[in-house]
Amino acid sequence: MLVRCLDGPLEDTRYPFDLYELRFDLFPFKTVPSDKNWILTLRRKKEGGALDIEESKRWELIEKLLAFKPDYLDLEHDVPLFFAEKIKKLYPKIKLIRSFHNLTETPDILDVLLKDMQHPLFSAYKFACFANSYLDSLRMLSFVKNAKLPNLSGMCLGPKGDITRVLGPIAGNYMNYTSIKGLMGQVSLNALHDVYHFQNLNKQTKVFALIGSPISQSIGHIFHNQFFQKHKVNAVYVKMELVPEELDAFFQIEKEFPFHGISVTTPLKQKMTPYIENKQKVVNTLIKNRSWRGENTDGIGAIKAIFAINPFVKKALLLGAGATARAIYEEGKKRNIHFAIYNRTLSRVQEFFPKNITVFQDIKKIDFSCYDLIIQATSAEMLGSLLNLDFSTLKKGTVVLDVVRTKRLTQVLQKAKEKGARCIDGNDLFYWQGYFQQNLWQKKTFSENTVVEFRKKSY
Repeated sequence: MLVRCLDGPLEDTRYPFDLYELRFDLFPFKTVPSDKNWILTLRRKKEGGALDIEESKRWELIEKLLAFKPDYLDLEHDVPLFFAEKIKKLYPKIKLIRSFHNLTETPDILDVLLKDMQHPLFSAYKFACFANSYLDSLRMLSFVKNAKLPNLSGMCLGPKGDITRVLGPIAGNYMNYTSIKGLMGQVSLNALHDVYHFQNLNKQTKVFALIGSPISQSIGHIFHNQFFQKHKVNAVYVKMELVPEELDAFFQIEKEFPFHGISVTTPLKQKMTPYIENKQKVVNTLIKNRSWRGENTDGIGAIKAIFAINPFVKKALLLGAGATARAIYEEGKKRNIHFAIYNRTLSRVQEFFPKNITVFQDIKKIDFSCYDLIIQATSAEMLGSLLNLDFSTLKKGTVVLDVVRTKRLTQVLQKAKEKGARCIDGNDLFYWQGYFQQNLWQKKTFSENTVVEFRKKSY
């Protein structure tokens, strides 16, 4: 069931949900909904609510509010049983929810806590704990899945708890909580439906994800979920911020869920070798059969975007020597493109590129007129520092690709455009690499018209 939390006056919405939760600690409701069942909650401050009064006074308020005849009443796990017994005697039709909250962490003993909380007086059990990492959120979902109780709900609070709100139906949550604004890690009601197509999720839904850090700027969850919807694939795509130190734990716990594919971003693209069967050094895509296989679609995505502008490029200059640059180099070699590379750190180049490649360490010594393709593959602009490029020698018509995805022209593309270059922004690369990921994950070749619907125009 999808629960819409109300912390203020009722607003109309076109998005479906199953019942309301009225937070009387946050707003003094004078009327209650008549169109759906609802939960009465009067949350204490120490559990994330707004009420900071003596507990006996709070019980008195709860008893008064029961005159509104809610369908459910949420009571914290440490509320004495005699009070729950009193409520059931006065209002036998009200279903009691026993809830546990922890605003600082997700305990390791959720199963023990659940066992202590179970009692015939209660119709449902709810856990809401703060996620300090996405591993906490996966542990919460694993707890719900393995408990196999039809009346159990588990979710995590905070920004890293968002996946518990999306993947709840897949894990088997009894109730999944949302709101118009998205409170304390909740995913907003409109995002659940418009982005994640929540109404279609079930225990048979396949899970796909982005892992890496940072992930906040990625629009992968928008592109891939729209792709699933368009092609009628029962799947959902979420984002999880993970660092290298968390990979061992992640690849243990992911086995408990129907993960079928993973997108990999920095700094993890070169950290996947221990976890994949084919031991590829640099990957941005994982495909699960019986085990994980690693591939890289950055290269083919970039080449696809470049050849759409000029399929005859032969001399390319790579700015940067990271994972994306390496993937583009490998794919370009297959098409007889000859590369030179700029990177300030020579050891970085020597680690991933052949010894005979031309290397520039001083960007001021580069004659850009020697190249018909320039690829900006550093994270300089993304990190806030701009490359000091002098495009005075850049030829008109040169193809310039910046792999950084932004809503505006990057500084590199702005300078290139002024010189008459044919510019490609990171959105083109993103959509094409995502398209090739889908082909790998679904084991079929989709129409390229799908990409045309998503990609931005080249500048």
